[in-house]
Amino acid sequence: MWSRRDISLRKVRRKWQVDGATHTVLASLETISRKLVWREVYSTLSNKGYITTTNREELKRRAQQCYSLQSKSVIKTETIPEEPFVAQLRGGFILSETGLGVTGDGSPIVETATTPESETNVMSCLSRELFGSDPRVVLDVLQRDTKSLRRRAQPIETAVPLIARHPNYYHWLIETVPKIRYVREFESATGLEATYLVPSDRPPWIEDTLDVLDIPDSKIEWATGPLYDAQLLLVPSFPRYSTADYHWLRKHALNQNSKSGDGRNVYISRSNAISRRVVNEDEVMELLSNYGFQRYNLEHQSLEENAALFKNADVVVGSHGAGLADIIFCTDTSIIELFGARIKQPYREIASELGLDYRAVHCEPVSTDIRVDTETLEHEIQDVLE
Repeated sequence: MWSRRDISLRKVRRKWQVDGATHTVLASLETISRKLVWREVYSTLSNKGYITTTNREELKRRAQQCYSLQSKSVIKTETIPEEPFVAQLRGGFILSETGLGVTGDGSPIVETATTPESETNVMSCLSRELFGSDPRVVLDVLQRDTKSLRRRAQPIETAVPLIARHPNYYHWLIETVPKIRYVREFESATGLEATYLVPSDRPPWIEDTLDVLDIPDSKIEWATGPLYDAQLLLVPSFPRYSTADYHWLRKHALNQNSKSGDGRNVYISRSNAISRRVVNEDEVMELLSNYGFQRYNLEHQSLEENAALFKNADVVVGSHGAGLADIIFCTDTSIIELFGARIKQPYREIASELGLDYRAVHCEPVSTDIRVDTETLEHEIQDVLE
């Protein structure tokens, strides 16, 4: 559904200042196209059989072998694997803008884009590829023109896409990084060595993560082209909210020198963000300072610094956004999430998975930003601190 919260003059102006004119125009066109055109086009083509995706059942049928983390073994491919798993395909393509995998005969692989029940996210990947990469690759995929795909592709041997379908911290940390855990177990069980295909225009937190997880340069291919042709394509299951994944990442990100029990109260500022800024942030901080809160712009800190900060937090307050992904490092923390017009629940789900106290405060939308009612927020803080 189209609404002003998807594109507003305020949001466009900020994006223009941060990313420049060309990127802003393309991103705006992609959003408009995806919301108003692509959903209908994709649905029509899919219903008429012009687009055939490879779902989990079909992936199982095509796989040479499949490793189950639950059973710690390579299982028969006719058996539907429990999550998480890694499937090995002989041949396949990787679209490097979104990490979308495509089989050797040109069928998009749902598992590389989303969970099995959210297949329309394949459409979202194709839309981003159309505007953010080489549109000819998307047309080749839609036409299943594998000869053309091979001509355009850079070769790579045994590869796994480590590229989030949306280039932000949440989709990287929650939906992409856990695949490293799955692939490591697969490598240990099978003796195969995989290369991670990673975005070349990487923000600092991608390199932070790879360093924290001790991934050597020899296992990384920085994606410089729009398309890769893998001799062996490894497809990890799409990560769901998982305590095991978060504990694994926490073990690596929190070094032995990380202090505990500092009792900090953390306010996550989005003052540098494109949208969902708190327009009365000074008023909010005046309130929060009375309860020992400090303001943080998390993009200025490393992954390890943020992991330690959230591990030690008693209360975290922040508007809905990628910064809240770091609650996976919390241990005994109350989370207060501030919402405007758009309500999404991933952080409620993560908090529930980790047994954290979670509260939602619904705020007044101001275009794509929010205005916080400080009395309501104070009531929640007092309730948490009692």
